[in-house]
Amino acid sequence: MTAGQLAYHLATVPGGVVLTAQQEQVPPPTFVFSQPESVSTVLSAFEESINLVRVVLPSFDDEAMKRPWRIVAPNQVVLAEMTRQDLLRNILLNHWYQHRGQFSVYLRLLDIPVPSSWGPSADEG
Repeated sequence: MTAGQLAYHLATVPGGVVLTAQQEQVPPPTFVFSQPESVSTVLSAFEESINLVRVVLPSFDDEAMKRPWRIVAPNQVVLAEMTRQDLLRNILLNHWYQHRGQFSVYLRLLDIPVPSSWGPSADEG
């Protein structure tokens, strides 16, 4: 995966996951990592993704967050089952953090200072 593909993936994860969480069950994911044309493409995708989160996430009440969500194979075998709140924590947030860490490696390899995320980074002066 290129730095651009990873950046685009990072930009689209939040919206994609909350849209997925609207469904009771989904098929196993297939991943296609698009190469963005520019940084502005990534930033636009991020804005769209965050706007989806702002619209969709408030529609989940406590009861909806505790209902089961599943990944089901075409032969109806349940591959994963969790509550929506666990989906959002594990797939949205943990997944996002992992890729953000991967992206920081790309930034360092490209000699681009890593920005602050949870306090100052070692690259900030």
